[in-house]
Amino acid sequence: KNKITNDVEERGTRLMVVPMPLGEVSDASFRCVAALSRADIIACEDTRKTGLALARLGVVRKAKLVRHDANMAHTSVKPLIDAMLKGSF
Repeated sequence: KNKITNDVEERGTRLMVVPMPLGEVSDASFRCVAALSRADIIACEDTRKTGLALARLGVVRKAKLVRHDANMAHTSVKPLIDAMLKGSF
């Protein structure tokens, strides 16, 4: 194990990758909705569309939406990892 893995395990922090259906939001699984409901931070391609999708799924959002896509990866990855290491989620 490396230092990052040890730090994350000590804090009880975890990263979950949750796929969202592209065409029909109502096709999202119960596990997907449950994971999104518990999230502190949601990294997504389009925060506007994700916010609307979460609302349609009935997710009461406590999570901060953060844009993360191929164009933003160079600036979005480090803050996400830092938040995870700090136990922010």
